[in-house]
Amino acid sequence: MRLEARNISKAFGSTQALRNVPLTLEPGCVHALVGENGAGKSTLLKICAGVEHVDAGTILLDNDPFRPASSTAARERGVALVFQELTVSPTLTVAENIFIDRLSQFRGPLGLVSARRLNGAAGALLDRLEIDIDPGAMAHTLDFGQMKCVEICRALSVDPSIVLMDESTAYLNYTEVRAVLDAVGRLRSEGIAVAFVSHHLEEVFEIADTLTVLKDGNFVGTYARGDVTPSQLHALMVGRELKDDLYPARRPVPEGATPVLTVEKARSRVDAPAYDLELHAGEILGIAGLKGAGGERLMEALAGDRRLPAGHVTLDGREIQPKLPSDAWESGIAYLPGDRGGQGLITAFSVVDNIALPVRPHRGPFYDATLAEELARNAISSLNIKTESPFVPVDSLSGGNMQKVLLGKCLAAAPRILLVNSPTRGVDLGARQEIYRALDRLTADGLGIILLSEDLPELIGLAHRIAVFRNGVLETTIVNDPPVAEAELVARMI
Repeated sequence: MRLEARNISKAFGSTQALRNVPLTLEPGCVHALVGENGAGKSTLLKICAGVEHVDAGTILLDNDPFRPASSTAARERGVALVFQELTVSPTLTVAENIFIDRLSQFRGPLGLVSARRLNGAAGALLDRLEIDIDPGAMAHTLDFGQMKCVEICRALSVDPSIVLMDESTAYLNYTEVRAVLDAVGRLRSEGIAVAFVSHHLEEVFEIADTLTVLKDGNFVGTYARGDVTPSQLHALMVGRELKDDLYPARRPVPEGATPVLTVEKARSRVDAPAYDLELHAGEILGIAGLKGAGGERLMEALAGDRRLPAGHVTLDGREIQPKLPSDAWESGIAYLPGDRGGQGLITAFSVVDNIALPVRPHRGPFYDATLAEELARNAISSLNIKTESPFVPVDSLSGGNMQKVLLGKCLAAAPRILLVNSPTRGVDLGARQEIYRALDRLTADGLGIILLSEDLPELIGLAHRIAVFRNGVLETTIVNDPPVAEAELVARMI
């Protein structure tokens, strides 16, 4: 099946998201859409999938007019979308999430859903992606990468001829990315047309046959993969060549500085050895390790989401025991979670409401809307958040700008410690550089930052020291000067 979009235009209020943009998806080809956050990639895919409606332009499906009234109507015509933000319900099983809108097809004579048939159908889709997940498991037990794989299986469950994948690898670790890219390759070999959006250019150049570049809602050009280099592609996206200064030069931590945060005799598990850790003002402490190794458990404990089996935490010389996230925020610890849409932001709320949420400024007994707006405008200015105004809903922004809103929310509380989990997940190179420089400025102001990331070059590029966890144990802490080799870091993690 072939999809052809001609002269697609779409505006949200006064913001022109797309201007006369073309797109052609051919059977058996992977077509990558690339561009900075806000370029219009997600909007174009949503229009093709019936989630958004076009203002001007036409779409043809095998030369027949295609103007789906909803995503359900698009799926019925064979066009399925994998959304950028997670849409998995944690209270349902994996299989129920995959077939969320078609559970009735698994009902038996008594009207009850057959778990055996449901799990069997879901298991076949998981096997197709070579993902080792129990279809009967509750979704809240999965990590972000596994949840994204569930969403991809949901798209494949309607047996589509065209699959639109919007940042489908943003939440995945290396192994899961490999599985998804392999699955994309299999879809191509089956004759399915695939639209693929990713900010990781190495993924684009590995899997795509054709690339379309968008910039500020405008069509820049369509190219065969072999006709452009990564540096040339970046220049087309942002108007400048890709340079090697992605990470700012690390500022030295003052010698003899008193730790602002200490963790003593902590255990990831009851049977695990105890460990000590400290963080200095103006330092970025990296946390490395495979999923379940113990680093994320420490972050959750410091954020008040989960208790450690043992250990003491001291902040600025006083012991703290955050039992709830609110306890951590009140103690001076802000947390930027890895799932911005599910845990970090209320996306239907405005920019100003999200940024002011941790402090809820008051004048006497009344909410101070003027101060809240001031907080939001300061964040918009300092973090270069691209938004029409502070009062637009967050879900109208691009992924990179949503991430900046989340960072602005954390900083509105004036924390002593900032916990950062995968800060550039689903973010383009331009926004990534801006976030890195914002973190660098924060360390210059004396903020202590703990950075957890599966992006090892990111850890190596930003952290002063890297704490490596393995099997629930703090294996070692590496002084990252000179920068540790990625191979050495991996060897210590596995």
